[in-house]
Amino acid sequence: MKAAVYARVSTGKQDLDLQLEEVRQYATRKGWTLVATYSDVASGAREDRTDFRRLVADATRGKFEGVIVQRFDRAACSVKQLVETLDHLRRCRVAFVSIKEDVDTSTPAGELIFHSHGRHRPVRAGADRGPRPVGA
Repeated sequence: MKAAVYARVSTGKQDLDLQLEEVRQYATRKGWTLVATYSDVASGAREDRTDFRRLVADATRGKFEGVIVQRFDRAACSVKQLVETLDHLRRCRVAFVSIKEDVDTSTPAGELIFHSHGRHRPVRAGADRGPRPVGA
């Protein structure tokens, strides 16, 4: 699979290389080819993450078949933002992989895990301030 990497840190004092190295090792174990790397130094809540916008645009253009992140909260800080991104990637036929949450939407099991995990839990503590569905 041709894949892209997305890494994000909130401040310049944090190290992008740790995330990037973990993702590279994951891709190697899977036998996937990394064709693009995108990274931002910005809060996940910000809409002006330049490389994240480039990644979404390149997914639309079909430049890769999958996106790998270290954790859900590297791509988005709220469930709503994550679900919107995943829905867009799905329409583009691009898989999403989160290493820490062990989710790979290129597989039926990964798709199921994302829906059961992602729609009912905040991406990070305090990020989902909306009402909980009944029974969640």
